[in-house]
Amino acid sequence: MYAIIGLGNPGVKYTKTRHNLGFMLLDQMAKKWQKQFEHEYKSYDQFKRRIAGKNVLFVKPMTYMNLSGLAVRKMTGHHKIHFSNLLVVCDDFNLPLGKIRMRKKGSDGGHNGLASVIEKLEINQVPRLRLGIGLPENQDVVDFVLSPFREDEWISVREMLDKAEKAVNDYIKKGIDYTMNTYNS
Repeated sequence: MYAIIGLGNPGVKYTKTRHNLGFMLLDQMAKKWQKQFEHEYKSYDQFKRRIAGKNVLFVKPMTYMNLSGLAVRKMTGHHKIHFSNLLVVCDDFNLPLGKIRMRKKGSDGGHNGLASVIEKLEINQVPRLRLGIGLPENQDVVDFVLSPFREDEWISVREMLDKAEKAVNDYIKKGIDYTMNTYNS
């Protein structure tokens, strides 16, 4: 089984914020496939789908961003999913708005949600898909990531989410090496 983990914060207050790109991607995919997230487990919501003959779990941690690792650890335990079959989707202010980048492993890059996942799984070899939000201009980083996208940014956000959706599907169908070579620029 594979698991795609979209990082974000639960609640209407955060729905359209930069930090919620992981949730936005999974919500977009659920809507396209007419799936509903189930709140079967207290710390995360999920839905399942088969892609290319593989069982895939789509997960939104409900523990808030900085404690995402708690939900991911519980989810991997419940479903017996190996870390190499995970894909964590998160925002990244080190990438320009609209860029995506997939990696097999690495540091948290200053992302608290990814840091929590790495800490709780006790390994940095967790595949991740980073979605660019750009650098804040004259704004505190925390305030920036928790702010909504400006109206003029939404075209780039939608295009990035569509590209990320294709990357997730290719990750499941063709593997991480193919996906990195195709989508990383």
